[in-house]
Amino acid sequence: MKSISIRSIVLFLAVLAITAYFGEKEINSKIEETIKNNYQTEIDALKEKLNSQSELINSIIGLDNKVPEENEEQDSNSDSTQTETKPEFEYVMENGGITITKYNGKSKSPQIPERINDLPILKIGKRAFAETGIKSVTLPSSCKSIDWFAFYGCYSLSTVYAPSGIENIEYGAFDSCSKSLTIYCEKNSYVEKYAKSFGISYYYYQ
Repeated sequence: MKSISIRSIVLFLAVLAITAYFGEKEINSKIEETIKNNYQTEIDALKEKLNSQSELINSIIGLDNKVPEENEEQDSNSDSTQTETKPEFEYVMENGGITITKYNGKSKSPQIPERINDLPILKIGKRAFAETGIKSVTLPSSCKSIDWFAFYGCYSLSTVYAPSGIENIEYGAFDSCSKSLTIYCEKNSYVEKYAKSFGISYYYYQ
């Protein structure tokens, strides 16, 4: 009787262990399947998110590639417009007259007008003709002053026609011009005295 009870207990425990083992295996299998399904869902969601971000990035890159072309075209048109509309002489109005501030012309022998906007040309401004390729220049009769370095670096400038009304020529106005530079001026004028003091050749008007 005692041995039967022990056998029964052992058999019961064996059955219980086997049931527990397979039950645990089934449970583990279900857990793995659940984790896999959840992981796959997250992977799919992540892929979809990455695809949408990739499309967005590609569209942004596409826009970036297009914008410079549009900007370049606009800049090109802008430069073209500026080149076409640039005046021969840039200037400012001051002291009741005009000061020439920059020469944009192509002529190698510019003749500065007597008046702009019905105002007399009173002054050739600082570096207004500096480092341009002019060979000769005729200043207007209304001109009273030539500012600093106005014709500096005009290596080809060999002839200047200066009016008698010029009263002042600032420092370096004709520095680094042609060695054969000659100024045509009135006798006993300020320009004659200036030319003498700086060793510049001069001739009187005929």
